[in-house]
Amino acid sequence: MRCPYCEFRCELSTGSCRCQMYEEKDGQVVEKYAFQWTRCDVVDVEQIPFFHVHPDSRFLQLGGFNCNARCAYCINANVAIRPKEVFTNRLLPAQIVDRALDLGCIGIHFGINEVTVNLPSALAVAREARKPPP
Repeated sequence: MRCPYCEFRCELSTGSCRCQMYEEKDGQVVEKYAFQWTRCDVVDVEQIPFFHVHPDSRFLQLGGFNCNARCAYCINANVAIRPKEVFTNRLLPAQIVDRALDLGCIGIHFGINEVTVNLPSALAVAREARKPPP
Protein backbone atom coordinates (compact mmCIF):
# COMPACT_ATOMS: atom_id res chain seq x y z
CA MET A 1 0.00 0.00 0.00
CA ARG A 2 1.32 3.44 -0.92
CA CYS A 3 1.16 6.33 1.49
CA PRO A 4 -1.03 9.12 0.04
CA TYR A 5 0.25 12.03 2.13
CA CYS A 6 3.31 13.45 0.37
CA GLU A 7 4.92 13.47 -3.05
CA PHE A 8 7.17 10.49 -2.28
CA ARG A 9 4.24 8.03 -2.14
CA CYS A 10 6.21 5.54 -0.06
CA GLU A 11 5.41 1.85 -0.18
CA LEU A 12 4.37 1.11 3.41
CA SER A 13 4.33 -2.68 3.12
CA THR A 14 8.12 -2.67 2.72
CA GLY A 15 8.62 -0.58 5.86
CA SER A 16 10.59 2.01 3.91
CA CYS A 17 8.47 5.05 4.67
CA ARG A 18 10.72 8.08 4.17
CA CYS A 19 9.33 10.05 7.12
CA GLN A 20 8.82 6.96 9.30
CA MET A 21 5.53 8.39 10.54
CA TYR A 22 2.99 6.09 8.87
CA GLU A 23 2.31 2.39 8.72
CA GLU A 24 -0.18 0.07 7.12
CA LYS A 25 -2.66 -1.44 9.53
CA ASP A 26 -5.67 -3.52 8.46
CA GLY A 27 -5.51 -2.10 4.95
CA GLN A 28 -5.41 1.53 6.15
CA VAL A 29 -2.64 4.11 6.39
CA VAL A 30 -2.32 5.16 10.04
CA GLU A 31 -0.14 7.63 11.89
CA LYS A 32 2.32 6.00 14.26
CA TYR A 33 2.36 9.01 16.61
CA ALA A 34 -1.04 10.66 16.29
CA PHE A 35 -1.47 13.95 18.17
CA GLN A 36 2.13 14.03 19.41
CA TRP A 37 3.91 17.37 19.05
CA THR A 38 7.46 18.49 19.76
CA ARG A 39 6.47 22.13 19.97
CA CYS A 40 3.35 23.91 21.12
CA ASP A 41 3.96 27.54 21.98
CA VAL A 42 3.10 31.07 21.01
CA VAL A 43 5.00 32.90 18.29
CA ASP A 44 4.61 36.39 16.93
CA VAL A 45 3.45 36.40 13.33
CA GLU A 46 6.65 38.17 12.33
CA GLN A 47 8.60 34.98 13.19
CA ILE A 48 6.78 32.76 10.74
CA PRO A 49 6.71 32.74 6.92
CA PHE A 50 3.47 34.71 6.58
CA PHE A 51 4.43 37.78 8.58
CA HIS A 52 2.47 40.19 6.36
CA VAL A 53 -0.84 38.48 7.09
CA HIS A 54 -1.86 39.84 10.50
CA PRO A 55 0.85 42.24 11.74
CA ASP A 56 1.44 42.26 15.50
CA SER A 57 -0.66 39.13 16.05
CA ARG A 58 0.15 35.85 17.77
CA PHE A 59 -0.22 32.27 16.61
CA LEU A 60 0.07 28.99 18.42
CA GLN A 61 2.85 27.10 16.65
CA LEU A 62 2.64 23.31 16.53
CA GLY A 63 5.41 21.08 15.33
CA GLY A 64 5.72 17.36 14.98
CA PHE A 65 8.81 15.26 14.52
CA ASN A 66 10.54 13.53 11.67
CA CYS A 67 10.41 14.86 8.16
CA ASN A 68 10.27 13.65 4.60
CA ALA A 69 12.65 16.29 3.22
CA ARG A 70 15.94 15.81 5.10
CA CYS A 71 17.32 19.19 3.99
CA ALA A 72 20.96 19.61 5.03
CA TYR A 73 20.45 23.30 5.82
CA CYS A 74 17.34 22.82 7.98
CA ILE A 75 17.50 24.77 11.21
CA ASN A 76 14.85 22.50 12.73
CA ALA A 77 16.64 19.21 12.13
CA ASN A 78 17.61 18.93 15.81
CA VAL A 79 13.96 18.98 16.79
CA ALA A 80 12.31 17.22 13.90
CA ILE A 81 14.53 14.28 12.98
CA ARG A 82 15.24 12.56 16.29
CA PRO A 83 11.90 11.41 17.77
CA LYS A 84 13.42 9.16 20.43
CA GLU A 85 15.50 12.05 21.80
CA VAL A 86 12.79 14.71 21.64
CA PHE A 87 10.21 15.42 24.30
CA THR A 88 6.73 15.15 22.87
CA ASN A 89 3.38 16.40 24.10
CA ARG A 90 0.24 14.45 23.40
CA LEU A 91 -2.40 17.09 22.81
CA LEU A 92 -5.80 16.43 21.29
CA PRO A 93 -7.38 18.93 18.90
CA ALA A 94 -9.75 20.45 21.47
CA GLN A 95 -6.86 20.94 23.92
CA ILE A 96 -4.83 22.72 21.24
CA VAL A 97 -7.66 25.03 20.25
CA ASP A 98 -8.43 25.83 23.89
CA ARG A 99 -4.75 26.62 24.51
CA ALA A 100 -4.62 28.91 21.46
CA LEU A 101 -7.71 30.80 22.63
CA ASP A 102 -6.49 31.03 26.24
CA LEU A 103 -3.18 32.50 25.05
CA GLY A 104 -4.83 35.11 22.83
CA CYS A 105 -3.74 33.57 19.54
CA ILE A 106 -5.63 34.37 16.35
CA GLY A 107 -4.61 31.15 14.62
CA ILE A 108 -2.60 27.96 14.65
CA HIS A 109 0.57 27.54 12.60
CA PHE A 110 2.12 24.17 11.77
CA GLY A 111 5.89 24.54 11.68
CA ILE A 112 9.15 22.77 12.57
CA ASN A 113 8.68 20.03 9.98
CA GLU A 114 6.78 19.24 6.81
CA VAL A 115 3.12 19.04 7.85
CA THR A 116 2.43 16.01 5.66
CA VAL A 117 4.31 13.83 8.17
CA ASN A 118 1.42 14.22 10.61
CA LEU A 119 -1.31 15.32 8.24
CA PRO A 120 -4.27 13.44 9.78
CA SER A 121 -3.54 15.01 13.19
CA ALA A 122 -3.05 18.46 11.65
CA LEU A 123 -6.32 18.19 9.75
CA ALA A 124 -8.14 17.13 12.92
CA VAL A 125 -6.78 20.25 14.66
CA ALA A 126 -7.89 22.40 11.72
CA ARG A 127 -11.39 20.92 11.80
CA GLU A 128 -11.63 21.60 15.53
CA ALA A 129 -10.40 25.17 15.10
CA ARG A 130 -13.03 25.85 12.44
CA LYS A 131 -15.93 24.85 14.70
CA PRO A 132 -18.10 27.76 15.78
CA PRO A 133 -17.67 28.75 19.44
CA PRO A 134 -20.21 27.21 21.85
